[in-house]
Amino acid sequence: MMSLIEKYLKLLPLATLVLIIASSTKLATYYRVFNINISEYLSITEYIPLFIDDLHALIYPIVIFLFGFTVGEAINKKEQTKAEEKSNVEKDNKKSRYRMRYFFLILMGILLIVFPITLYYNYEYVSERLENTVGLLVVLMFLVFMVSTTYKKVGRSFLALWIVIFVFAPLITIGYKEAYLILDNREPNVYQIKFKGGKTELSSSFKFLGSSEKYIFLYDLNNQESIVRPMSDVNEIRIRNR
Repeated sequence: MMSLIEKYLKLLPLATLVLIIASSTKLATYYRVFNINISEYLSITEYIPLFIDDLHALIYPIVIFLFGFTVGEAINKKEQTKAEEKSNVEKDNKKSRYRMRYFFLILMGILLIVFPITLYYNYEYVSERLENTVGLLVVLMFLVFMVSTTYKKVGRSFLALWIVIFVFAPLITIGYKEAYLILDNREPNVYQIKFKGGKTELSSSFKFLGSSEKYIFLYDLNNQESIVRPMSDVNEIRIRNR
């Protein structure tokens, strides 16, 4: 158990770097929907704390990842201890286990095809479809786990795929979801922005996308265009629940 904890602690710096890159990717995905290249408006220091805001969204996939990794390690150790005690009966059992694994691999492959189709036809808005993709991530988790434990020679190479599924995929999905909540007019908050000179823009005509240290990002629903203005033009931003 202690060796497993030490292994996790050694991965902590790498995990932090991966989270920063994943959070930056999520932010870029979100603004790319509105044709804004956010890297042109953010400083390097603004990227670093991004992952802190996304940690709450990653609690669920991280717990699943750690659970799957721990179970996988336990299974590998158990199989290694029994490697010297193989018999003909065990070989037959192994064959039956592999048949069962292949069955589940085929089943999950079918689910990966059926699940997106079901989401497409059951929900009208893109944001609603994206909100219900948790089940798809769970299916992907079990698919990668089954492949990595079935084919031991390629098991380690699946680590990168685990990272993509459990870190990048949820955050990129959230980035798209938050963007389409605005486009579908389903965002949870209403913003009122007061500019210098007394001019006020309401959410009925302009959508607030976000802000950086120097810029504020808006979206004009009527003309379907993004607007970038300096934060120095803003006097006040008011936020309330819809």
